Amino acid sequence: AIIITGLYFLSEKDERHIIDNNAYLLEGDSLNAKKTEKLHYGETVKVIKTPNDGIIKKPWYKVISLRDNVGYVYAENLEITLAFIQINSIFENSTAGNLIPAKYKKALREYYVENRYFKNNVTNWLLFADDLKSFELNYIAFGNYDNNDIEDFACIIKNRKTNETKMVLFFDNNDNFTIKINENIKIRTIEAGREGGRWYLGNVILRTNSQGEKYEAKKHEYLKTDGILLYDSKTKENVVYIYNQEDKNVHYYSQTK
Repeated sequence: AIIITGLYFLSEKDERHIIDNNAYLLEGDSLNAKKTEKLHYGETVKVIKTPNDGIIKKPWYKVISLRDNVGYVYAENLEITLAFIQINSIFENSTAGNLIPAKYKKALREYYVENRYFKNNVTNWLLFADDLKSFELNYIAFGNYDNNDIEDFACIIKNRKTNETKMVLFFDNNDNFTIKINENIKIRTIEAGREGGRWYLGNVILRTNSQGEKYEAKKHEYLKTDGILLYDSKTKENVVYIYNQEDKNVHYYSQTK
């Protein structure tokens, strides 16, 4: 089908879907440009100009909105129909989709494609989220887990048929790390430094009792980078997970007494 809008001739392949919940149509190809229209998750826009048009590649699409307004949308906030269908199938509730930015929606889709989690563009591996504040336990979390001052993303995904459950960490450089866990887990970010409090990280200190005898005790320390607290609602156990940049691995420490 060919759609004629003003002086533009557009086909269905020129459609893109909004995948971010905080996307706007802008007057120019700059984040500082004036916002002219709020764009909603899932709605389509018609592409006039792609980031590959022209000599200098910019991360912007020039588009026509559903309300026939012309402007620019950041490329990260757009996906083709197939990718949008796959992304949308991951979320078990709308809150999960609302809380996850476009960058990590795309990372989730790529992870699902790599692991062959899609069948006929839908998946049994679902992501649920509670509409809670950042310091409360949830099934998603954001933090600076690799200590480079850029926000990373962690989530719990669960297979609705097998009940197999995994925690996946997505880093800002597109790397990811998967940990198999049990189905009763919730998570939250622990901030580095004094704001995050002290936690047992596998080290001990020597103490002296009232009789003057030396004994080993767990040492509680501030985190040097953001970590993830996992809470098992069945066993009531807390476990701290920390990503180690040097060995590219995740270390965990049970907080049981």
